[in-house]
Amino acid sequence: MHKKFRTFVDKAVDSMKKESMTYVDNGKYLRVNMEIVARTNQISVGRLALYNITFDDKFKETKRYDEIFRNAILFYDGIYYVHMDTGVLEVLETINPLLKAGDRIPYARQLIACYAARFIHRDDQERFMQYADAKRLYEIAKASKRSEANNVFRVKQKDGNYRWKEFDAIVLYKSQSKDLLLCLRDATMERLREREEKVPEFFESFGYVPRNETRDYNQQNSQIFINNALQSFLDFSGIKFFWKDKNRRFKGASNAFLNYYGLKLEDILGKTDEDMGWHINEGPYKDDEWAVLRHGRVKRHVIGHCIVKGVPHTIAASKFPIYDGNEIVGLAGYFNDVDKGLWRQEQQVKIGLTDPDTGLFGFRGMMMTGLQYADNYRLHGEDFCAIMLDVPDFDATVRMYARRSGRNS
Repeated sequence: MHKKFRTFVDKAVDSMKKESMTYVDNGKYLRVNMEIVARTNQISVGRLALYNITFDDKFKETKRYDEIFRNAILFYDGIYYVHMDTGVLEVLETINPLLKAGDRIPYARQLIACYAARFIHRDDQERFMQYADAKRLYEIAKASKRSEANNVFRVKQKDGNYRWKEFDAIVLYKSQSKDLLLCLRDATMERLREREEKVPEFFESFGYVPRNETRDYNQQNSQIFINNALQSFLDFSGIKFFWKDKNRRFKGASNAFLNYYGLKLEDILGKTDEDMGWHINEGPYKDDEWAVLRHGRVKRHVIGHCIVKGVPHTIAASKFPIYDGNEIVGLAGYFNDVDKGLWRQEQQVKIGLTDPDTGLFGFRGMMMTGLQYADNYRLHGEDFCAIMLDVPDFDATVRMYARRSGRNS
């Protein structure tokens, strides 16, 4: 308030006219009028009058100020009041889906860490943890000489993308326990029109050079190493890894993935799972991938079924978003074949699902799989085709020449 009053007084001295200012103190609207009545070259004498207009009917501005401040709240995504004497954070306004106005939560490091892990970009989390500590907020506010501590962080939105947000913490020195008011809204650069033109100009005005112009040899060398390491991972690891664009179309896959299906990379590029006809029931796979692309959710070890070289397999798939800066541009994932385990194979042979010689489904396995396809056709209308091959003389050959001949044929 000191700076605000000094600016107000200077304005009255310069204009030599009556000046007015309205401000809020302890929840009350105060109006101060000032005019200079005499001055010399170095000294000015003024008359100042202070009015409490909170409940004064003569000042119709009171209602207008209420409306203005209420509308100003709409520019903030969240307004929170920290009661320092009790250590409680009170939610005044918020668009956070996990909170609602009126909630009262202990303002502790555990809350800050939980919020950071869920909503703050991983590159900003450590910096946010340091900033949000109450003791640190007081230190920043004192150094600012404006009783405020502000910073910008990338915050995850409902659609999974990140936006730069301004965090303003105001120390309310008039309150008995010097409480904190926390305000959150889109950063200026997020709201700025002609951003591509203005942002570089803004940083250059402070003497900052764009990052790509200052990248040194070591940074370039490090990126080359990362690219080579990733290529080695795709070529030699046993992980069935893949990635897709925003429309769920394949953009690439590891050799282990391609070998698993017996395909080449060009066989899957630009195609979706539905185009490949891999799944008995496509619905859950599509829903999971849209949840990743539209909301930034991570799906881990989701059990499903896919067709591999004509045989259904049980897989556990994990999928996660790919970010370009703050925006989701695709998804990546990997899966494990649950049926590949030795114990699992032995169990399937024991209950008659698979043939011990060929590893293919036996009659019981084919019936169970056929019922799954039939249910999916009935519920989702997805077509399927079943082909049964019968070798009429096979059983007679086995009876005549024993079981070993059947295995060798």
